[in-house]
Amino acid sequence: MSVLLLRSPGSSGGGGVPAWYSGLSHKQWAEPVSRWIGHASVIDPLAGSTNIGNTGHAAIISAYCGMLTDPITNTIAFLHNGGHLDYYGNEVYLCDLLAEDPVFVRDRDSSVHDGSDTVPVYGDGNPGADHTAFTHVVTGDGQWVNAGMGGTVYVGNSRYDQWWKYSRSSHAYTNLGNGYQDRPGTAIGAAVYDAVNDEIIACLGGNVGPSIEYVNGTTLVPTGTLNNNAIPNGGGITVALDTTNRILLLMDGNSGGGLSFYFMNLGVSRTGAWNSITATGPPVDPAWKFFWHPPSGKFLTWDGAQGIRTLTPTLGGNGYTALVWSTVAGAGGVTVPGTSVLMYDKVNGMPMPDGSWAMVVVPRYHVDMVYVMRITGAV
Repeated sequence: MSVLLLRSPGSSGGGGVPAWYSGLSHKQWAEPVSRWIGHASVIDPLAGSTNIGNTGHAAIISAYCGMLTDPITNTIAFLHNGGHLDYYGNEVYLCDLLAEDPVFVRDRDSSVHDGSDTVPVYGDGNPGADHTAFTHVVTGDGQWVNAGMGGTVYVGNSRYDQWWKYSRSSHAYTNLGNGYQDRPGTAIGAAVYDAVNDEIIACLGGNVGPSIEYVNGTTLVPTGTLNNNAIPNGGGITVALDTTNRILLLMDGNSGGGLSFYFMNLGVSRTGAWNSITATGPPVDPAWKFFWHPPSGKFLTWDGAQGIRTLTPTLGGNGYTALVWSTVAGAGGVTVPGTSVLMYDKVNGMPMPDGSWAMVVVPRYHVDMVYVMRITGAV
């Protein structure tokens, strides 16, 4: 069975957004989703049996897994999340946040687990569940890509290096191949789409530091490691692109264990070394993820409570000369539960049709799992 997501007609919010969203004030939270990913009518039929793994269906959220955030359709999705021994399902769940009553639907049923947690492709030609971490990307033509790199085990195993594209129209995966033949260390990678060059920029964490490869369009064409200067920590990385100034910012390290920052000015050099920079202010980003917010000229993330954590860069020379963390209070609404689980890609921002931005947070696997903050201007 495949379920097509149908947008609820007659949205009454104005500006192309539903009423539940347009009624929010600046920096106010909502909990709009009425049918969650584990609902009896949504969850995959094999989730509690063949594909259960050691952690079970909750691994879709908790096991080093990320969330796809589509700024074109304002949809959030989870593609073959799980990975290793945690969960074996490769089903797809998605939710249209422009619906008047947003609900999760299962867009594709899972394959049957093939009995191994290391093979790159199941017997039916579809991907095994993966630790997707920071690797979901939406390209300029709306293609959904999981850029491999999610595994934290099996160094060099091809299972965790496979790149996959998912089609909303055909409800099918396409294998784009192995993106990292020389993957160093027990890495967690990160990817971001660059609209200027129509390329996916993939940064690979590891004990020799991240590397960058470029992908032309949606065909996997690695152009080689463009730079690989040593970066300490190497436990895991997240990356965001300052689209205003064409600067790539990488955050390296484990939440709670200290963070290191590096930038690369894509407008100046795509082959130069990463530039180390220190961030001042609060020492830890609880969400371990951030996104660029053009109206603010800042990187934003969830502060782990009711507000926003901002990371403000100062421009100078060929890039940034300073980074400063600050916390901005939210404006009420529903209470967002804190979490001790690293967020990976399960906090992100996206532009909305009314000109505002939505910060979307999935802090836990639970009935009340999706929270949305409306941001109508600079913060």
